[in-house]
Amino acid sequence: MTDINLLLKEYLLLSKKNFEEKYPETSIEIDVDLDPGLRPANIISQDIGRSLINILDNAFYAVNQRQQQNPADYRPCISIKSQQLENLVEIVIKDNGLGIPRENRERLFHPFFTTKPTGTGTGLGLSIAYDIVVQEHSGEIKVVSQEGEFTEFIIHLPSGASKSEGQS
Repeated sequence: MTDINLLLKEYLLLSKKNFEEKYPETSIEIDVDLDPGLRPANIISQDIGRSLINILDNAFYAVNQRQQQNPADYRPCISIKSQQLENLVEIVIKDNGLGIPRENRERLFHPFFTTKPTGTGTGLGLSIAYDIVVQEHSGEIKVVSQEGEFTEFIIHLPSGASKSEGQS
């Protein structure tokens, strides 16, 4: 059983630290809204953590890319929210970066698909995140984005046991 809020804080801190080491000149506002009533979830915490770091790293990358365009009134921001739904834990990670073009959204979770320049990304991060959430944990992951405005990843994890736990 894992405290999802604690896991979110831990991986946010790790991702933020990695980003600040690479881009010390970029300051990002972080908005955290964690549901204090969130029930512990029966998950493989290291795997869900890997999914979170992949999504968070992409969020940090996206806001930095938009910042590099030097828009005068732009304030880079990433928000993280957790919420207890009926039998689900909902995690929402949103950035106000460049957004994802409509033509790329369908392939976003495909292995080796990347929108980053050659040598910058492998195209495996979101594919791995999808496999962990959907196949390992019987959850759901979806993306909502508006090009030039924002990207939001919504993760639903069942409050019950993970699918792989009963397998030998």
